[in-house]
Amino acid sequence: MKNEEEKRVDLGVEQTKQAAELRTKFFFHWSILSGATITLIIPLITQIKASNGKINSVCYIKTALILLLTTLILSSVTNYLAANSIGSTGRQNIGASKQNDKDYILASKKFTLLQKVIQHFAIIGYILSLIILYLFISANLF
Repeated sequence: MKNEEEKRVDLGVEQTKQAAELRTKFFFHWSILSGATITLIIPLITQIKASNGKINSVCYIKTALILLLTTLILSSVTNYLAANSIGSTGRQNIGASKQNDKDYILASKKFTLLQKVIQHFAIIGYILSLIILYLFISANLF
């Protein structure tokens, strides 16, 4: 029968696995969302140009498309980094010396910080692109 600490460790391992899986799914779906937004915006721009003959505030649409493409790429990079991190953690757990543990923990903290920065930029970039697209649409349709 397992004692309380072993149960907590097992629960922590299971929760970590679930968190990693959910993070990967989230950014996979986030990249699909970014791609779908780009797919829907391009026909809208074409329709606005066809009906008006010209497009006001072209810088809005250029900025929004750049942000959406950046978000799309960063979401994929986040998934790649998460897969790398999980693989490294698995290899480290299989067998490592104490010195490698210290080096691994330091590298892991830096890697996790980079991953979080990229994740936040992907989310903020998408939200900013939606705001910019709203400004573009309101300048051209209303």
